[in-house]
Amino acid sequence: MKNNKNEVQLYGTLMDIQPEEFFKDGDKFKRFYVGTKRTSGNVDLLPVAIPERMAENWKIGEHIYIEGKYTSYNKKENGKSHLILEVKAETLLGGDGSVGDENKFILEGYLCKTPVYRRTPIGK
Repeated sequence: MKNNKNEVQLYGTLMDIQPEEFFKDGDKFKRFYVGTKRTSGNVDLLPVAIPERMAENWKIGEHIYIEGKYTSYNKKENGKSHLILEVKAETLLGGDGSVGDENKFILEGYLCKTPVYRRTPIGK
């Protein structure tokens, strides 16, 4: 699956910083959650993994812009496997919240299963 695109651009508010660190591919990471607004006004909390060296000096409530990739991996815990989906940040920038909340997930690849489509009513 060469030449696939996997790009993420997020604007949002830093909602939660997890105190524990974890290792992935030999690097040390921290996880936090970014609140992003839907057109309906509802807020989604998206998990973001950032390299530890980039995790300093961020505070809850700050506006943030993130560029990175959407990743998935299986985490084994208590004999069970859990699928973890998160954004792996490559760039983090602070902001004043004046930038629009147009978030982009560009994923290009192959579908392994028949998709199940669902339309969410506005306001829910």
